[in-house]
Amino acid sequence: MNTANIKIVHEKEDFKSLANIINSLTEHNFISIDTEFIRNKTYYPKLYILQLCIKGEVYIVDTTSKVDYKPFYEALVNTKATALVFSGREDFEILRFECKKVCLDVFLPENCVDLQLLLAFLNISYSQGLQAAIKEQLDIELIKDQTLSDWSLRPLSDEQLDYAANDVLYLEQLYKKLLDRAEKNDPRLTYFKMEMKRFIKSIDVDLIPETAYVNIAGAGALNVKQLNILKHLCMKRAEIALTKDEALNRIITTKALCKIAQCRKLNHKNLIDYGMKFGAIRAYGDDVIRWFSEAIKLSVDTGIKMPFDYFSCNKAYSGKFKELRHHLKKVACDIKICPEIICNKNLCNDYFYALSEKRAPIILSSWYKDVVGEIDLDKVK
Repeated sequence: MNTANIKIVHEKEDFKSLANIINSLTEHNFISIDTEFIRNKTYYPKLYILQLCIKGEVYIVDTTSKVDYKPFYEALVNTKATALVFSGREDFEILRFECKKVCLDVFLPENCVDLQLLLAFLNISYSQGLQAAIKEQLDIELIKDQTLSDWSLRPLSDEQLDYAANDVLYLEQLYKKLLDRAEKNDPRLTYFKMEMKRFIKSIDVDLIPETAYVNIAGAGALNVKQLNILKHLCMKRAEIALTKDEALNRIITTKALCKIAQCRKLNHKNLIDYGMKFGAIRAYGDDVIRWFSEAIKLSVDTGIKMPFDYFSCNKAYSGKFKELRHHLKKVACDIKICPEIICNKNLCNDYFYALSEKRAPIILSSWYKDVVGEIDLDKVK
């Protein structure tokens, strides 16, 4: 794209003008959204630019500007237009964070479409990247040579601007092409809209230090004492991340947590053996050793909440897991969606976890219930 056709939003009047444009949009319009950010060292994302495409015009919003962003974000989240993203989880998380900073309760437009997810619901591809999707569906070649670019630099280079613009320029065209590929009165589009609501709701959560251990991969294989140690380590790690704005893996690498929880004695040497990064050991090694010492002295809570992957780590459930996955895969094939949408580890874990908590599993609620139906694992083949 010619960078001369890209509008940089930097000054106060630029933001006001863009907000007015967004406010004028109707339910028949689209607004394509993407973000460029850095998060490798901090817990909270550092947003540097926000890209929008409206009626073929690309706007690069400089989020390092010294302006009041609230009117702009108010316009964006209250737009009547359909917001288009591609693989938008991180974009949604960032918008939620930015909107909370300016005291907005709403963080996304009412109508949002993640085109990567739509591709999966139409049984075209699962987790396909933007570059491949644009090439396959629109026969347009995108140059992705600025993926590791430093977006904090000012001014942005022409190459950066071109790269950023291309991330939103073709989303409306891609969306319309995908709708053309859908069948008439396609029920998969209804399922997709319902799943988008659930997807967005899953993003609107905060890190709670006391329960951070529940979602650690491999925690389900630990015994009760080790799980109590893991809980204490995760709580301390989360507290540091939230108060110091430090990336979690720069405190304790997630892969090292369960190994540390299983050890009998902890020192700087075996921190390395368990997979902690050298930089993390220099910065937090003494803290981690102290947290471990605190944890092993605590009374063991025998009623501690089970980790999310308890059932997938429990060999007694391996047969039931296979039966459930087989059933869900067959359902996906019958309704012509990518199997990974419903036949995945998270949803299978949730099924057994929810039943243990006497609540409805995700796959027995919303649109899932309509396609999955009753599940009797003793009869599933």
